[in-house]
Amino acid sequence: MVHPTEKDLWLLLAAWGPLPVIFVVAIHRLLTSGCDQAFWILGGLVVFYLGIMLVCAWPVSYEIAPECLIVRSGVTRQEIPLSDIRKVSPSNNLLSAPAWSVHRLRVDYRKGGKERFQLISPESRETFLDEMARAAGLEHDGDGLVRSSA
Repeated sequence: MVHPTEKDLWLLLAAWGPLPVIFVVAIHRLLTSGCDQAFWILGGLVVFYLGIMLVCAWPVSYEIAPECLIVRSGVTRQEIPLSDIRKVSPSNNLLSAPAWSVHRLRVDYRKGGKERFQLISPESRETFLDEMARAAGLEHDGDGLVRSSA
């Protein structure tokens, strides 16, 4: 099942807010000064900013496949084998992550002998945790999941 990211309005506005502002300034510049250098710079900024946001940060989703957790953000795709996941716990970590909310889950896993983590923000946290527990063989532990020691 594919789980869309939860979205915090303030975070969406902070990330996407500059785009319409630059666009309006570019149009104002076009109407008042014509196609001068400033208009082309502003227009280029709009295209560049929109491109970066669409390539890197939209859409964001999480899929629990039979063998792995697939984290998609824009054109990037990360696969975390379910067998490598050690723990899933609530987090409000503000590190950059494929998540449009600060109401996040921290997925701890091992890769190449090293401890790693990924921050995600599934829209329906309980549904996601229940599905993850079943698929990965994890046990509920408070608000999160852990791999049993057996």
